[in-house]
Amino acid sequence: MPTITDVYPLSHFREIWISNAIDLELAVIFTIFGHPPFLLYKNQTRQVKELKCSGMPLGISHEAEFSTGETGIEPGDRIVLYTDGIIEASDKEGILFGKHILIHCLQEHCTDSPEKLLQVINDSVIAWSTNGSKNGPEDDMTCIVLDIL
Repeated sequence: MPTITDVYPLSHFREIWISNAIDLELAVIFTIFGHPPFLLYKNQTRQVKELKCSGMPLGISHEAEFSTGETGIEPGDRIVLYTDGIIEASDKEGILFGKHILIHCLQEHCTDSPEKLLQVINDSVIAWSTNGSKNGPEDDMTCIVLDIL
């Protein structure tokens, strides 16, 4: 079976997420190719956990090796994937929006629909980065919210 790089050269990718979920004991196995850690909101404990694993950004080297991580998930949990454009959005003084504000948005809107949470995150980043004389975020922003059913 051909790999993704057999079909598309690594030079075609700027960023990529690959995640596989297995439903044996309800777990997620993930690989992060240079992206910020995924955020896992645990519904039972109301805590946010960063899902991290090591590895270089995709496309840096053909010989790069990537590790995987695994964590348990339960119905009611939520996973948030995001690009650095969200947490690196800065205000007019250069202060970053940061992961802590993103986590706060996730915790404060944990019962909202994924669409509502995405709107809150987008509006918060826009408000942060247009504060004062700035014209908004300088980088692209992508955010994906996955609810575990």
